[in-house]
Parts: sequence; structure tokens; C-alpha cells
Amino acid sequence: WNQPFYECCDWLGAISKQTYGIVKNVRDYKRPVEEGKTEPWQIDYVPHGINEKVFKCLDATSKLWEHYTGFKQVILDNKEYDFVLYYNNRNIRRKQTSDIIMAWNTFCSQLTKEQADKCLLLMHTPAVDPNGTNLHAVKEMVCPDYNIKFSQKHISEAEMMFMYNLADVTINIASNEGFGLSGAESLMCGTPIINNVTGGLQDHCGFKLNGKHITADQYIEIGSLHDDRKWKNNPDLSWGKWAKPVWPSNRSIQGSPETPFIFDDRARFDDVAELIKEWYNTPSEKRKAYGQLGREFVTGKQSMLSASEMCVGFVKGINATLKNWKPRKRFSLYKIEDK
Repeated sequence: WNQPFYECCDWLGAISKQTYGIVKNVRDYKRPVEEGKTEPWQIDYVPHGINEKVFKCLDATSKLWEHYTGFKQVILDNKEYDFVLYYNNRNIRRKQTSDIIMAWNTFCSQLTKEQADKCLLLMHTPAVDPNGTNLHAVKEMVCPDYNIKFSQKHISEAEMMFMYNLADVTINIASNEGFGLSGAESLMCGTPIINNVTGGLQDHCGFKLNGKHITADQYIEIGSLHDDRKWKNNPDLSWGKWAKPVWPSNRSIQGSPETPFIFDDRARFDDVAELIKEWYNTPSEKRKAYGQLGREFVTGKQSMLSASEMCVGFVKGINATLKNWKPRKRFSLYKIEDK
């Protein structure tokens, strides 16, 4: 249903590799032969860039350290935790907020009481949303014995960066996601991630096929890595140490009048709990080292996930369009009157 919109554009910048593959395949769907196929310069992979100067790793030498420590004390109510899992997303159905709480309860139930008391699920989201659910009620009934804190006030970009720095891991298991800001922002701050294998969340994981980063062009054939039977245990597929991907166990077709159909990729909450436990069991220094590798990945030219690389992508696309653009065949409009 988007094909006419794609065809109207002289140039398209795709926010994810999956989107790039879809647009490449769909733009020429039933396109008249005489109009010619899409030229290479007309579609580029230009993912959402994260400002590497705002989102960064903090340590005691940073000029912001004093502000950070004060903010951390307020957010954590002056408590010390051994492990903080961070959720930064809307409270809407496709974000699977209740499943995250179920996963958290499943994870904490595997710990001793002393261990669980030192763990926190920090959710930066409205606790009650008509497009989602009442997370207070979910917490009370599903996870009454373990620590969950809701951060609901609007915060600045700098404070958001503080949030990622105080967290040990950031989680996003949305069932469909065009890009997913929290994963890329988290890695820019050196904090590892748990991502569902869907949409743009795949790009944060640094997936490789036979040891080489999967390119946007390969997604024309791949489509998506969300098929667990094909990709989950595929020995040729690997990913960055900063990410623990969870494969959806169920893929269904959902839709609306505006979006007639779209895959809904749902991960099992107990699969998510296993990955939380894996990160929990990873020594703190290793988690930090893996997070640094993630920072190197998102700031590099290979991923194109930094703001500076996004700007380069836009300039490249605009210049190519100005250089290669050709006038389209004109058409006439006729007024039709009912008689």
C-alpha cells in the first residue's frame, strides 16, 4: 500500500536496513516497464543518528560527574543497586511493557531475596496510558515482590544520558519497531542492550554473516532476521558482544485501516528473562567493556548510527539527487462531472 508513495519520491533515505530492503523491493512492484526501474542513487540507508557529543560515557573525570551523581541519587532514592535494567519507551501495546515486567519477575524469582533486593527495573514511561495499560496494576499483581520504579517526568537530553549511564543494561522488546532510539542511545553511552529481533532493532546488534557485517543491500534478499527457525541457531550468524538479541517465538499479522498488515514479532517473556540473567551473571567490568565496544560500533562508519554519519548520508543523497535527477513524464488532470 506504500508503493505509490515510494514511487512519488525522487530520493528515499531508509531508517533501517530492513526498511531499505522493503523499499527496494516494493518501489518497483508493478511499475510499468517503460518507466524504468529504481536507480541505485534513489534509495540510501540513512539510519537515525544519535548525537555522540550529548550521549556519552561518564566517569569521575567528567565535568558532569557531580551533576550525574546527584541525579543518580534522586532517581534511585539514595539506594545502591547491583543491577539496574532500564526501559525507555512509551507505554503502548506494541512495546510489550507487561511482558518486560513478567520477564523481570521471572528473572528475580531465580535469585535469593538478598540478590533480588539489590536489583531494579527502572521504567522511564507513563505508568498509565490508554494506548497501553496500567503498569501500577501489572506490577502489583504480576511482580509484587521485586523492585520496579517508574520515572514519569519529562527530562532533558543530558538527564537522559545520565539514565543510560546509571543503568547496567537497556531493554527493548517491542513487537515491531522502525528504529528504536533507546538501543542506539544506550550504546552511545556505553550501556549494553537486550533487543528483540525486529525492524530497526536489528541494526543495533551488529549482526554479521560469515564474519562480515550484514549490509543494507543484503536485506533486499534477507528481508528480516526475525525468523527464529532460520536465524536463531544459524552458525553463520553472529552479533556484537554488546547485544543479547531475543528472537520472537511468534509472528502474527496485525493491521489497521491505515496500515493494512504488518508483522507483529512477539518474544516470550521467559526467553527475555534468560537474557536478563545472562547479563546479570556477566561481571560488571565485562559489561562495561562490552558497552564500550558498543560505543565504538555506533560511532563508527560501519554502523552509520551517529549524528555525524547521518548528516553525511543526507548530504550524499541530496547531492546524488541534484546530479542525477531527470524530469518526470508530465500528466494531465481532467475534471469529471456527474450528470
